[in-house]
Amino acid sequence: MAELVIGSSIDTLARELEVVAVWNEAVAYTGQDQFSSKWIDENLGTWLFKMFGHDRVFVLNASDEPVYAMADGAQVDATRYAEVRDSIADMVADLRALGPKAVPHRATKTTGRGIHVADLRRVAGRPAVVGVMRIVPHAGDFPPALPGREALLLGVRFLDGSFQEELRTEHLLDGARFGGASDAGPGERLLPLHGRRGVLADYLIWRPEAPGAQILGHLIPLYLLESACFILIMLVLLRVLWRSAGELRASEAQAQHLAYHDMLTGHPNRAQLMDMLDQSLAGAARAPDGPQERFALLLLDLDRFKQVNDALGHQAGDGLIRQFADRLSTVVRRGDLVARLGGDEFAIVQHGITGQSDTEALCRRILDSVCRPFSLAGGMQASVGVSIGIATAPEAGLDSIGLMRKADIALYRAKAQGRNRFCFFADDMDDEVRNRNRLEVDLRRALETGEGLVVHYQPQMSCDGRCVTGLEALVRWQHPMLGLLPPSQFLSVADECGLSVRIDDWVLEHTCQVMERLPEVPVAVNLSPAQFYTGDLFERVTDIVRRHGVDPARIELEITERVLLEDNASSHGALRRLREAGFRIALDDFGTGYSSLSYLRRFRVDKIKIDQSFVRHLDHSQEASCIVRAIVSLGQAMGLDVTAEGVETEDQLRYLALLGCDQMQGYLFSPPVPEPGLTALGLTTMRQAMEAAFPAVESG
Repeated sequence: MAELVIGSSIDTLARELEVVAVWNEAVAYTGQDQFSSKWIDENLGTWLFKMFGHDRVFVLNASDEPVYAMADGAQVDATRYAEVRDSIADMVADLRALGPKAVPHRATKTTGRGIHVADLRRVAGRPAVVGVMRIVPHAGDFPPALPGREALLLGVRFLDGSFQEELRTEHLLDGARFGGASDAGPGERLLPLHGRRGVLADYLIWRPEAPGAQILGHLIPLYLLESACFILIMLVLLRVLWRSAGELRASEAQAQHLAYHDMLTGHPNRAQLMDMLDQSLAGAARAPDGPQERFALLLLDLDRFKQVNDALGHQAGDGLIRQFADRLSTVVRRGDLVARLGGDEFAIVQHGITGQSDTEALCRRILDSVCRPFSLAGGMQASVGVSIGIATAPEAGLDSIGLMRKADIALYRAKAQGRNRFCFFADDMDDEVRNRNRLEVDLRRALETGEGLVVHYQPQMSCDGRCVTGLEALVRWQHPMLGLLPPSQFLSVADECGLSVRIDDWVLEHTCQVMERLPEVPVAVNLSPAQFYTGDLFERVTDIVRRHGVDPARIELEITERVLLEDNASSHGALRRLREAGFRIALDDFGTGYSSLSYLRRFRVDKIKIDQSFVRHLDHSQEASCIVRAIVSLGQAMGLDVTAEGVETEDQLRYLALLGCDQMQGYLFSPPVPEPGLTALGLTTMRQAMEAAFPAVESG
């Protein structure tokens, strides 16, 4: 069984390398003319680490010299290739020696173009599965490198890491580990592991189960004392040995089954899914001129599954996964494949579709099946949703990895559109994902270098317009290619990739640095909801303010209603401590969410801000006027300051002042400007606007 699993891992590594090695863009960006280390890192190196767990990835040029290296998920200097060069030099030479047409069952994979050499080796003192593959174009019309001058992709997965744990837990090899012949203890077995040339890579050590020996140990005293029972004992022993042999055969069959099935649900796993996709796509590719069978790949991800898992425990989560898999089996047709990819991710291959309507009907059946609550152990129930991304073949291509990637992009779009829905892949989604990925990389670089991010300040005016009563710090990004970007164009990306907390801290740090040059008024700084899940919000904010010697009373922290609504004891405690330390707390965009008097009573805030969507419609919407009047009255009744955002016309200003609004903020007074612009702007234009709106008010 161990030899079967290890042998399978060598073939699996080659399949994983083929995903990116047989690719037109890979040929282009690893070539000398368009070489891009950044592209290689994003699409080959770190992608293979994240997707398949490769520990080392190298790219060799036509002269077999390293031009890129990845170790443990991060790009490293290409000279790290020296650690593995001697161990795999013969494999590189063998691959170079192979002609353009290799023996199919030995050197090529499913596409027929992925020529490779894979073996079991000892690399850097550790046992590992190593694969070397030529980087060649997938499309026949793409210009390949000269034969023998192709770039090579090298992948390494060490066996003494996660693979070793798989042997223990999934394949039931007690105490499985790799080591030398002298490392085996009493009662342990050794299995020498040799590469394709007979070179010893390492030994697999484990403690075998020996039920026959245990029983024999119990029977020996009886045998010595009661010789008359010898025949009976022998029969019992033979029965046990026969059963053990049957268990061994069953264990081998189980190993074969586990290689292609999920242990929790019993459904096919990722390996079987990829095999089916390869077979279906290969069949479609063999008949390019005739009628091609159309099929759809659906990727499914449960919505709110993490909350169920965290609240009810992993046992309840496993039960939900099994029930969901059973429901999927009831809504698909005979011949369709339902596979579990891991966690709460599933895939369906729907064969023989005649049009998009067939897949839409299946998606609706899936959504209908999930809308019913799931009954879990202990009488508990859970309700979840499901998001579905769809890519159809041959419209979305005839490459299994490309089809998976496009279905995953469509799944991402379905989640972004509100979850519990389905979405078909479209070409513009691919461009959007690439743009967002580039934006994420650029944003990370901007945070690391401190270049590009800037803070603009928008004045907050008193209701009579005679003075500036506050400022709001608003982040902007001076992108090197796209110009000055407002928060709406990059903060959503920051939230998704976990950078919003770093941006908030940077804005607060920068604002505190320039507080001495700002007007002596409170300065509002926004806190994203992600801040309240860090556990150290109070400590970080107070540390930044204390280091710059700023009075906390001059800092106004703006939060959203979502922070108060979520039942998060740590976030509520942090808010209370910040307010006790002297910081002012403002509730931003009031009225747009789940505004409630209950949380305003429970959680003390100093200010509520009327969202600009209501202020914008004051001139022509009676409903907006009523909402604004109610918010102002609520603030006055509860002793809270009220700020109106988005004031752009004199009529809006006059109406808000008559209602008794405490502060105004908007383009009527000033747009957000950089720090030097506050001095240049002065108060003249603001006062003129006030005097035009209120002629009876004398300028001060």
